[in-house]
Amino acid sequence: MSLKYVLNMAKRELLPIKGVVGVSAMGGTIVVYVEDRDTANKIPSTYRGHPVVVYVVGKIAKSR
Repeated sequence: MSLKYVLNMAKRELLPIKGVVGVSAMGGTIVVYVEDRDTANKIPSTYRGHPVVVYVVGKIAKSR
């Protein structure tokens, strides 16, 4: 599967998880941004054959 396709799948599946604030890709890796370590522990280390890196970034304020 292409990274673009897997990224779209990851966004649909991972963004609804409470505490996940973003999903992107860098190189061949899926990058998941989360609010806290508890949420980070819910994220798999691979997703559809691609490695996953998780960054704890805290809460992100919504802009107006």
